[in-house]
Amino acid sequence: MEKIKINNSLRDPDIQKKYVDWLKNNKDKPCGFCSMPLNQIVRKYKDFIVVKNVFPYRSWFDFKISSHLMIVPKRHIKNVSQLSKTETEEYIKILGEFDKKGFSSYTKSEKDPARSIEHFHTHLLKIEA
Repeated sequence: MEKIKINNSLRDPDIQKKYVDWLKNNKDKPCGFCSMPLNQIVRKYKDFIVVKNVFPYRSWFDFKISSHLMIVPKRHIKNVSQLSKTETEEYIKILGEFDKKGFSSYTKSEKDPARSIEHFHTHLLKIEA
């Protein structure tokens, strides 16, 4: 069985440094997703927003990423199981809309040690061939 290559450089080095600095400087501040700047919002839904990731990944499984968005619930929750029935229905609808546009989705578990933001969110990645 072939080993899967783990890519530790998801972001460009300068963007990664800015991201780490942002995390350090904002660890005691209110949730950044709960106070999202309007210029980062790509689309609004009843219970969610889709936002541009200001610290985008550059690659995913060694493929270049051309667009990196995130689905963020307006309500501050920690994991997908906390979504209500109507939120879950809207979430699946949004995933479907972006899947049709060529975006792959990725969500880190609340227990994932690589997860750096408490507020539940889903990455939408448009990957180039």
